[in-house]
Amino acid sequence: RPLAAYYDEVAVKALALAQADVNRGLLDYEHRTQIKAVVDDIIDDLAEHDDADPAETEPPAEALPEWGDGAVLCIAGRGALDEAAAAMLAQLLVRGGIPAEVVPSSAVAPRNIRHLDLARTRLICLSYLEPEGFTNAHFLVRRLRRRLADVPLLVGFWTMEAAEARQLDAREQSGADEVVTSLGAAVAAIRQAARAGAPAAA
Repeated sequence: RPLAAYYDEVAVKALALAQADVNRGLLDYEHRTQIKAVVDDIIDDLAEHDDADPAETEPPAEALPEWGDGAVLCIAGRGALDEAAAAMLAQLLVRGGIPAEVVPSSAVAPRNIRHLDLARTRLICLSYLEPEGFTNAHFLVRRLRRRLADVPLLVGFWTMEAAEARQLDAREQSGADEVVTSLGAAVAAIRQAARAGAPAAA
């Protein structure tokens, strides 16, 4: 089966269980870091996985070479578990010919974001296992907009259903250009942006 399907149907759901334990105060920082390390190992182990569907690894567009290194930033919304999901997305993008880089949540904190190299950024995707009222996503989107006003910005709420995201008006609440609810949908949306030749950062 395609790697994206495994990540969406198995790995992300496992991370969601871990996030639920975080919310209940049952999972401390050390254990969250251990889970992130395990996910990193899984990603490495699956690097050579052959998808049943050749389209899953097909390079997206002739405009793609213009994007260059670090074209897509996969930014963790809050912490290690969001970063683990961002790493899965980055791997799927790279397998499809789209340069991508994982950025931890600490790098986009107010005191640190000015040091983040955004010169080659063509698109940003924020990674959240859950919206948590959209507050964090809303402020992070605003912070990034001040640096990259013209760069498309997606937010992935990986444990929401698409219908729920529409009902809660997640796009308006977060301020993103687009909201996606699965890694597969995120890859498809980013491929479409690549074909359209999304603008570079100013």
